[in-house]
Amino acid sequence: MPAVVDTGAPFVVCTPQLVKYLGIDPAMSVERKTMLIRGSWVTGYLYRLTISILAKGGEDLYVDATVFAPDPEWEEGWGDLLSFLGLSGCLERICFAVDPGADIFYFGPIV
Repeated sequence: MPAVVDTGAPFVVCTPQLVKYLGIDPAMSVERKTMLIRGSWVTGYLYRLTISILAKGGEDLYVDATVFAPDPEWEEGWGDLLSFLGLSGCLERICFAVDPGADIFYFGPIV
């Protein structure tokens, strides 16, 4: 599933559709949270999950991340926003670079 690299985002932010697909259980969350996302206050839960960043070349990367999962009622109003890979709790745990001209995201483990 595509995601936006957003170094201003505090966590990985999943779309409500992705949360529904994954069947994430609120009983397994670490905290209830309200976040300001694109001008709207969104309620949901924080989780500690291992996410995979899939590579077109090279090796996929698995990262222990803090993930915000919005409540199901946000599904209709979410629109065409993608999930976000935030700096805190995710991108800070990997080496990465962005080539904006070619729209390429390079990544690897911290060695």
